[in-house]
Amino acid sequence: MQTRVFVAALALLMVAGVPALANHDNGDGYESCNRGEICLYDLASSSRYTNHFYWGAVYGTHYTWYDTVHNHYESWPVDDDMSAVVNKDTTCDVRFQDWGTGNTWTVANDYYWHEAPNSINQRADLHTRVNC
Repeated sequence: MQTRVFVAALALLMVAGVPALANHDNGDGYESCNRGEICLYDLASSSRYTNHFYWGAVYGTHYTWYDTVHNHYESWPVDDDMSAVVNKDTTCDVRFQDWGTGNTWTVANDYYWHEAPNSINQRADLHTRVNC
């Protein structure tokens, strides 16, 4: 019974034009960084590898990079691998933290591309929404 309800709900979402539900993307499911999303990038010089979020997240191995050129998720995790961010959250700034050093970095919700400073570049373990 539950399976039929889930399949019916999923079919309804697909007919309604809602993007397919992605395994590791907590944002809206589209490749572009859209209003309301916190968009992380693997490389400071490129938007090829990305992951989007609506909320805070502890990365661990739960989130991997999405390759926008080949349209699939890669095997390497976001954890300790973020170099840039665009914060399009509608209300909050976002704070990144490295557990190993305790370093933090806060990014305003200003829709601009921000390269991570050396103190957090390739070291972030999580991000939280702050100053809401």
